[in-house]
Amino acid sequence: MTWRDRWRRTLPLAASLLVATGLAAPAAAGPPGGHTFRLVVIPDTQIATQNKPELFSAQTEWIAQQDATGRIPFVIHLGDLVEWPSRVSDWERAVSAMHRLDGVVPYATAVGNHDLDAWACTPEATCDPWAGIATDRVRWLVVTLKFDPTADELTWAGRVIANHPGRQVILVTHEFQRGTARTPVGDRIWENLGRLHPNIQFILSGHYTRVGNRTDPGDAGNLVYQIQADYQTYSIPKVNNNSYLRLMDFDTAAGTVAVSTFSPYCATTGECPAELTDAGNRFTLTDVRFPTRTGGQDTP
Repeated sequence: MTWRDRWRRTLPLAASLLVATGLAAPAAAGPPGGHTFRLVVIPDTQIATQNKPELFSAQTEWIAQQDATGRIPFVIHLGDLVEWPSRVSDWERAVSAMHRLDGVVPYATAVGNHDLDAWACTPEATCDPWAGIATDRVRWLVVTLKFDPTADELTWAGRVIANHPGRQVILVTHEFQRGTARTPVGDRIWENLGRLHPNIQFILSGHYTRVGNRTDPGDAGNLVYQIQADYQTYSIPKVNNNSYLRLMDFDTAAGTVAVSTFSPYCATTGECPAELTDAGNRFTLTDVRFPTRTGGQDTP
C-alpha cells in the first residue's frame, strides 16, 4: 500500500461559503472566569472524502480560520477519514484537508475500521474485500529509551515488551552503535534488553555522525536488525547534510525492508544530492520475517 504522507490541497473560499450561507457556528462559550475554549470534533469523513472532498476541506478551512481567535486548543477526528484505505486518491484528499490544520491547531485522529481494514476490490460483488486484512495488519510496538538508560528503565522496557508478546518490537534509543560497532552503552542495552526478547526485531539509533547496520541473533534465535544514522554537522560548507531523512520501506509480503536516504531540501534546490546511494545509506534487508496474528496474547 502506498504510504499516507501527502498533505497538500487548497480551497480558499470554503470558510466564506459557510458564512455566506448562514452556516457559521455560534460563538464559543465556556465556564465562567474567562477560561473559554472550543474543542472541535470532526465525525467520520469517509463519504465526503470519496464523493465530495470539498466538504471535508471546508471543515478544516473553517477551523483554521476560526483558530485566529485562539479559542480552539485542539481538534479531534473520530476516525474513518477515508472509505477505502487501499485507494490512494482517498488518502490524497483526506490529507489535503487535514494539512490545513498543520501548524495552526493541534489535532489527533482515531484510526477507524475504514482507515485500516477496508479493502477495495473489483468487481465488489464478486470478491472478498477482507481477505488481506490479517496479512496487512502486522502489529508493532515502538519502545523508546532515553540516552544511556538506567537499569530501572531497561527493566521497565523489558516488562512492557514481555507483556506484549504478540507485537513485533522496534526499540529506539539515541546511542546504541557507532557505524557497525556497538558502543559500551549499546552493549549494555543489548545484554540487558535487546537480546532477551524474541519479539524485538529492530533497534534504531543516531548520536554519532556515522551510518551503519548490523544483524545479530537474539537469545531465542530471532534476528535483530540494528541500524544507525546521523548526518549532523556544524560545518557551514556541509550544513546541508543535516537535511537528510532515513526512509524505511517495508514489504511484508516480500519480507524486505528497503532503506534509503533522502533530502527534500536538496531535491528542491539542487544544492546537494537528493539521495545518498552508497552502501551505508541505501540497502535492503531481505528474508525479514513478518508474522501475522499468530503471537501470544498481550497482557492488559
